[in-house]
Amino acid sequence: MSWWKKMPFVFLIVFLPGIFLAGAADFADIRAKAAKVTPRSEEDYRLGTELMNRLKKQAAGKKLAAGRRFFYTEPVMFRSGRLYYTYKKWFDHNLFVCRDLWEDTREEFQDASILKSIELIRQAGFDGFSPILGKRAAPLVCRRAALKENRKDKSEVVPVFWLSLTGLTPSILKQIKGCAEGPTWYFNGKPVAFSYNADAFDPKKTAAFLQEIREKTGVDLAFVHAVGSMPGTNGDPYHDYIHKRAVPATVMLKYYDKLTEFLKVCDGIQFRNRLPDRDSQLFTEFYDNVTLPLYAAVCAQPEFNGKKILGLSVQAGYAYFHGSQTLDRRGTKTLRNYLELCSKYPVDFIHGIEWDETNEDTCLEPTVCKPMANSRITRYYRDRLNGVTPKPFEGDDLTLPNLIVSQPRQYILGTDFEVELLNVPDTDNSCPYTVKAELTDHRGKVFFSSEELKFDAAKLQDHTLVLPAEKLAAVRSVSPRLTIQFKGNKRIVSEGMPSSVIRATVSRDYSWLCTPLRNLMFPSGAAVKFSSRESSAGYEKVALAADLDFPGHQLNMVEVLQNSMEIFSYDPQNEFLQNDPARQLYRLSGLFMNSLSSVITECRIELKGVRDGCYFEPVKSRYSSYILNPTQKYRQISWKKPLGKKKMQLTRHQSETLFSIPKNEIESAVLVISGTRLNGPDQGKTFSWELPLRELGNHGVKVKTFEDGIHFGVEAYYKPLLLPLPLNSEKAAFKTVLTSDLPEGVLMLRAVSKDGRVWWSKPFLPVKDSGKNCRITVYSPKRGSFPVDVDQIRVPAVDYKFDPAFGQDALITDAGREFYATLGGLTTIAVGFEAASHSQAAASWPANLAMNLKKPSRPRPDWEKLPEGFWALRFNGKNGQFISIPPTAVPQRTGFTLTMDVKPEDIKRDQLYFSQGGNKYLAGFQLRTQNGRFVIDFKNRRPHDPASRYSMLDIHRSKLSPKERVWNHIELSYDGTGFTLTVNGKSEFFPQTGFSLWLSHCCFGGTDPNQKKKTTFFQGLLRSLKIAHHPPVR
Repeated sequence: MSWWKKMPFVFLIVFLPGIFLAGAADFADIRAKAAKVTPRSEEDYRLGTELMNRLKKQAAGKKLAAGRRFFYTEPVMFRSGRLYYTYKKWFDHNLFVCRDLWEDTREEFQDASILKSIELIRQAGFDGFSPILGKRAAPLVCRRAALKENRKDKSEVVPVFWLSLTGLTPSILKQIKGCAEGPTWYFNGKPVAFSYNADAFDPKKTAAFLQEIREKTGVDLAFVHAVGSMPGTNGDPYHDYIHKRAVPATVMLKYYDKLTEFLKVCDGIQFRNRLPDRDSQLFTEFYDNVTLPLYAAVCAQPEFNGKKILGLSVQAGYAYFHGSQTLDRRGTKTLRNYLELCSKYPVDFIHGIEWDETNEDTCLEPTVCKPMANSRITRYYRDRLNGVTPKPFEGDDLTLPNLIVSQPRQYILGTDFEVELLNVPDTDNSCPYTVKAELTDHRGKVFFSSEELKFDAAKLQDHTLVLPAEKLAAVRSVSPRLTIQFKGNKRIVSEGMPSSVIRATVSRDYSWLCTPLRNLMFPSGAAVKFSSRESSAGYEKVALAADLDFPGHQLNMVEVLQNSMEIFSYDPQNEFLQNDPARQLYRLSGLFMNSLSSVITECRIELKGVRDGCYFEPVKSRYSSYILNPTQKYRQISWKKPLGKKKMQLTRHQSETLFSIPKNEIESAVLVISGTRLNGPDQGKTFSWELPLRELGNHGVKVKTFEDGIHFGVEAYYKPLLLPLPLNSEKAAFKTVLTSDLPEGVLMLRAVSKDGRVWWSKPFLPVKDSGKNCRITVYSPKRGSFPVDVDQIRVPAVDYKFDPAFGQDALITDAGREFYATLGGLTTIAVGFEAASHSQAAASWPANLAMNLKKPSRPRPDWEKLPEGFWALRFNGKNGQFISIPPTAVPQRTGFTLTMDVKPEDIKRDQLYFSQGGNKYLAGFQLRTQNGRFVIDFKNRRPHDPASRYSMLDIHRSKLSPKERVWNHIELSYDGTGFTLTVNGKSEFFPQTGFSLWLSHCCFGGTDPNQKKKTTFFQGLLRSLKIAHHPPVR
């Protein structure tokens, strides 16, 4: 070991700053005092406060280095380059997505799509795109399109280095050279390059990397080092500040010196992280008091001031369905708070993260649920920061104010309900106006009225209506109704606005509806009538008749949504014969989940007992079988011979085929899937599955999981696979019958035009209130947990049916398809929704860890018929078997009761029973045994407690034990004040407050992530599993 590594920590604090030339003499008095304090002592925090005050003064002297503020945004080329891709994998999509934005070329990323995306980013005030360097050469693709742009000032393309992944391959070097030729941003004569995941590189490694680029390309980059959480600084000050509202000087001095080091070898630094508070709101206070003063002060040092650029990553929000919801949009407040910080501090460039990342709802692009809302805000700030007079968007209806109305798309009781009304200036001439806002419920009745709200069209102003949870306890949807007095005219805007869905206990969608009034379209006629037809367990048939006319607006799509999911798309071309009442449409899907990333099979699929069956296949590009031609309808192919693929690859990217048969042939129809594995530990082994299609009925789904993790699913398909071809008409008139698969669902019709206007119908409830109330426990960050009474139809009781006759290897429940579980596989086929471009994360961490890389895992538990006539699932305790349960089965912020009947066969070995396991780490509670007794782990947040940290792990150790080789009835409940564990009639209570870290996937089985050296697979039988979204009634 080197001599200096043996020296005490205090010695390092004294001498490390002296290594750095810049900063060595700065704050000498504080450095001297810091050398004598115990790190993170009260004196250290007091010194930190003094240091931050000095840094703020230094930061105020920073000069803009580039003459003006620059705006860039990072695209996911999978979206921006493929606006023709319209598959229904997300809750939202680009406002202008359309199957005709395609050209038959060799390119997957099409110029037609990219040029439309460039048009949109320029309209939003951005100077250009900043795509990530990689295998698909996204920067060169963007550059190719930018050079075709019909403007003199071409959109700039600034490449982003993903430093932990970007090797200097010939392709990467070519991309660097191409970007350097422009159009791009040149700083001090050098082409600018941004970075991502740059914490993997220290200053020395960064300098060597840039030198290698210069030697291999001749390009001298103006490289901006992006910092997330700075390694080597004894901890990120964020966690100190969220807990103590202060930062330690010992850490901040190291941070300051490390940033100084980076500026010596780079042309700029950028803060690239998102930092929320305990309740997932942007932690604006920390950015204002710590982050930006620190970064600006570093750039304001004499040798750097005006010579180095400072950037800030800006996000509108972050909500990932499969595992984390880390940053609430709060309407438009999160985005605006970021941009106000950029106004307050001399930030040289604003980096919008990300333009089009639909998986995580970070989108800045215009979407159907946020049509041009972000664009209006970012362009206003770009103009304001650069002294440009604001102006309206081309095509705006100037008889309406530039007002954006924002509301939660799905709201769960507990937190306050907010509706934000924001005026975005489009003029510098004062123009006062007023708005009276009313909120109507699902019956169309007004239950809230605001006072007359005053605005000025020349000022950025917002009024936010705030309602406590109790006000919405009996409300199932909220629709705004606005009475506007503007430019001497009175206008009422009501129908056409979207509605918020009010859910009692859990939400799948944490996004917001942000609707500019100028992006609404107003029909000359719009008759929409929903009416309930019939009910069956968890499903409702609903008749719909619609007659729409939108003069001046060519329609792209007309759809019906259930909460946030499209369940119908109007398709007059009947692409999949879905409009034919004499036929039934099915979807066949395939996935693979195991330690291998994929399995290759030789597969054969037969449809027996059917004379007039057909399947649908997309038209391929003439240049590549990989690229599909979306401008053409799927081909309808008669299914007479077996479908065969010599090398069919199954991965966590869901494959799917639609097929149709006459309804009068369903009784005799049998789907047969057979094949042989061509790789992996089971190479050469065969698989087969026969499914009589009559078992699916009108809306059923069945999943078959094979022992190695191959799983197929077949469903009677009642949703759209993708958007139909554009309607290209001002009118739409049709009748249809819809399938609603969630008792708490709310239906709405939505029309979207090709010029970016939207219109929503009034909401409809397929399942009405029962008139009987149920008491639930909800959570408020201000008040903690408290009880609310709601109609019992709104409180899911997820009681899984333990009988393979229902879903085979899908566990179904009458609570709704949203809650269906899967044996040993990913949840997406069972629930009928991916919520991402792939199913990679559609299983919890304990389930993923159960995949043993050293030997074949056998993830599926086996069905076993009990002597009593009941079915149970057998877990062998060896192969990591599990049940994968979707995120909303266990509510994040409300009370619940989990009950199960288990027969463990080995109680001496530690075992995991149930886990809210998250995507990469524990995201909530888990129930396990240790030394024969139950333990409850709870990863939680407690915003109501000002002394709490961002998140905590609380461990409750019980004295209760399961009994071996007999049936045990186990109940675990949580009511916001504590956990109650009951085992075979004996109970223990553990005080606890807060809520789960994230809404995330759960599992029964798998292995405890915290046990690094041993597996904790459950061994025994499980015959019942139920999750009620309320504490038990005692």
